[in-house]
Amino acid sequence: MTLKTKPLETTYYIENTALEHVNTIRDLGVILDTKLTFGPHVDSTVKKANRALGVLIRSFQKACPRGHFNVPSVLASYYAHVRSVLEYCSVIWGGAAAVHTDRVDRTQHKFLMWLNAHCHAQSRSLSYENLLEHFKLVSMTARRSQYDIMFVRNIFNGRINSSFLLSSFALYIPARVTRHQTLLHTPYGRVNTVKEGLFVRLPRVVNVFFRVCADADLFCDSFYSFRAKVIAYASTL
Repeated sequence: MTLKTKPLETTYYIENTALEHVNTIRDLGVILDTKLTFGPHVDSTVKKANRALGVLIRSFQKACPRGHFNVPSVLASYYAHVRSVLEYCSVIWGGAAAVHTDRVDRTQHKFLMWLNAHCHAQSRSLSYENLLEHFKLVSMTARRSQYDIMFVRNIFNGRINSSFLLSSFALYIPARVTRHQTLLHTPYGRVNTVKEGLFVRLPRVVNVFFRVCADADLFCDSFYSFRAKVIAYASTL
């Protein structure tokens, strides 16, 4: 894995057996590519979610061919079988370019347009923002920010027991008192792959959250109290 346009390639051996060069590899369900764009992973995720969405749509239409659907039941099924696929390990790949992540939101938009056509109280507009407001949902982008913040919170509070991750997120100690309080140190990133990577993106997202929600406390708030504040914040994004 390298960002160089002309990387130095060589052949590695283990006991006289040459290791194969590959452009992508799957690790714990996440597809990693040579430049960490996560494009192949988003491709695979969207295809899998669309297949699940197709099964969901056919199932509900077969069960109720002429009537209107029970919206809470359809949403619960969508959360379990489609949205869970779209959000799997989003902390890892959430910094992918917008050309990739926008496709995730388009899958949810397609579902909401179908649901709007089969419910009693329909939204007059089929725009993504109006449908989200009508069904009281948030965008997939906002959901990924929510997971990023909770991931950092769980590291500092021991719900994720990893000394490596804990040492990777340093507290910000300013040289002098400033007007804006910043909790975490944000490492420097020159290229977008680094800027939107896990260890640069998460401190930046967390710092923005605490500037907006000054009453939130990463260390003293209970898990459920902190999560409620994060969910409320995500609903404004």
